[in-house]
Amino acid sequence: MHADLRADGPHRLGGREGAGGGGAGRAPDRGHRSAFALVGNKSEISRAIQKRISDKGLDASLREAAGAIVEADRELAFRCCARVLSADGDLAVEDAQVLDALQELFGLSGEAVQRLMRDRNR
Repeated sequence: MHADLRADGPHRLGGREGAGGGGAGRAPDRGHRSAFALVGNKSEISRAIQKRISDKGLDASLREAAGAIVEADRELAFRCCARVLSADGDLAVEDAQVLDALQELFGLSGEAVQRLMRDRNR
């Protein structure tokens, strides 16, 4: 049984401190590189992901990416995906299908998905 994945209103990104962030109202610690700085060129990564989806299809790309996530990180990964997909306050049918696929790939129960969706902006 899959959880109801409808968005419940406008959502904004925020919440926890970002890597290297230092929290709300505090400047990042410049002595340490942000984890995001280590990611590399975001535009190149985006283009590579778009090409992979174009070449392999969304389902295969999603399965490949999900397979690389260790079990201990699956709930966090699901919550992050839910947060991004619903950031505009609307969870489109295609977005819900991606989350449904992730639920299956990660072996998450309906109750876990409901909790993660409720808590996605924390």
